[in-house]
Amino acid sequence: MFLVVGFDGRVQSNNINVRCNMAEEELTQGEKIIGGLSYIIFFLSFMNGNKKKFNKFHANQGLLLLMLIVIANVVNITLSYFPIFYWVSIILFIIAIIYFFVIGVKSAAAGEMDEFPIIGKIKFIK
Repeated sequence: MFLVVGFDGRVQSNNINVRCNMAEEELTQGEKIIGGLSYIIFFLSFMNGNKKKFNKFHANQGLLLLMLIVIANVVNITLSYFPIFYWVSIILFIIAIIYFFVIGVKSAAAGEMDEFPIIGKIKFIK
């Protein structure tokens, strides 16, 4: 994997496009914390009254994570009649949910806006 740093603040690699927000918005430590907490309570950034693009992005990602958890529960309830598939699906969903949560909180704490793999392109909050 290789990284190329451009003059416009973008870091590009062969499989990840990371945007640094230094040129776009100045973020305070509190806004980064609110962005990280958006993965636990997705509407927290709206209660704060802050309408920055950074907070909207992480609120959207938190909503996607919540929807993934709901879908995982529906699938697991459906598969509860087949014990082997049930336990395999539980393990896979737990791994995916923890992975997305860690990626999101790490991205928010760094002041970046990294989308989730596969489901990150879906936008509910604009």
